[in-house]
Amino acid sequence: MACFKGCFGNRPPVDVKRRRPSAYGVITDLDIKDGKTRNALNIKLQMEITEVLSEATYGLTPEGVDSSHYEAQDFFAFKEILGSGATGVVFRAVFKPSGQVFAVKFIPNFRQIKVMVIRELTVLKFSSLCKYLIGFHSHFRVDTNMYFVMELCEGGTLEDLLEPKHLMPPKLARIYLKEISSALFFLHRMRIVHRDVYLANCLLTSTAHLKLCDFGLCRTVDDPQGEMMTDCGKPWIRAPEMYLDKPCSFGIDWWSVGILLYRFITGCNPFNCDKLTQGYQSVTKLKEKYPEWLFTDKDALDLCQKLLIKEPKRRLCAENEIHDIKVHIAILTS
Repeated sequence: MACFKGCFGNRPPVDVKRRRPSAYGVITDLDIKDGKTRNALNIKLQMEITEVLSEATYGLTPEGVDSSHYEAQDFFAFKEILGSGATGVVFRAVFKPSGQVFAVKFIPNFRQIKVMVIRELTVLKFSSLCKYLIGFHSHFRVDTNMYFVMELCEGGTLEDLLEPKHLMPPKLARIYLKEISSALFFLHRMRIVHRDVYLANCLLTSTAHLKLCDFGLCRTVDDPQGEMMTDCGKPWIRAPEMYLDKPCSFGIDWWSVGILLYRFITGCNPFNCDKLTQGYQSVTKLKEKYPEWLFTDKDALDLCQKLLIKEPKRRLCAENEIHDIKVHIAILTS
């Protein structure tokens, strides 16, 4: 029977000449204020991840199989597709030796998107520090294909829960708003902006709690005032500053949270953005509508309006996001 020692159980002996000591346990202080120290630690982590991705298959030691000819199917029985995105496809998969069920993300030809793979793996390595981020188990590589082994969220996604155009019960909306915000607080403290917060990336566990996933579009932000970023993410969640090619910061994630809150309350998105041209016109020039018969809670209306302010510097959370969000959520739940 094949074994998977590198990812399940004790790792095999490592040639110290080929690999540096692990840096994954180094960056545990999320309150590092020295920018140079934080950047140096992040660079060290990315260098080690780059080294791992550049080596031969990592962590797999099959018994009775020529190591140059084995495939991922020797270890996992891949079932149905759970989702897909720009970088890869996620499968429900059973680990054959133990029968454990995982979500395995398959990334073909990862060298073509190596930067995105490194960013996602960097965040996944720290996901265990936040219970509202998807749990990461291990990763391995076969030839030019990369596999991320993650926890399986049996509850599906928020998109599944709310389709077609269902409204979110107010109490449940408040709980999920808290959990999404907690995940973003964690990422932002690490100076990471997610850039792709929407329904399909919000997974639900078997106990109906929320976990944020898909970190392929994440990037670090060293200047709180914003940095120039390439267009990415779904057209209907992009903030105005992305369409206008202005400096972007953590505010683009809170704009996406505003879109989610609007979707919870009304059952639809505030802007018609099926195409990029429609998104530019709708998001940057049109004003969203707030039907009185749906926005019966004035506090929820106030929070949604402040999150969807088009000017980033005036948007809620522009200065002190943790205080601003916690105050508004406390009002909603009072």
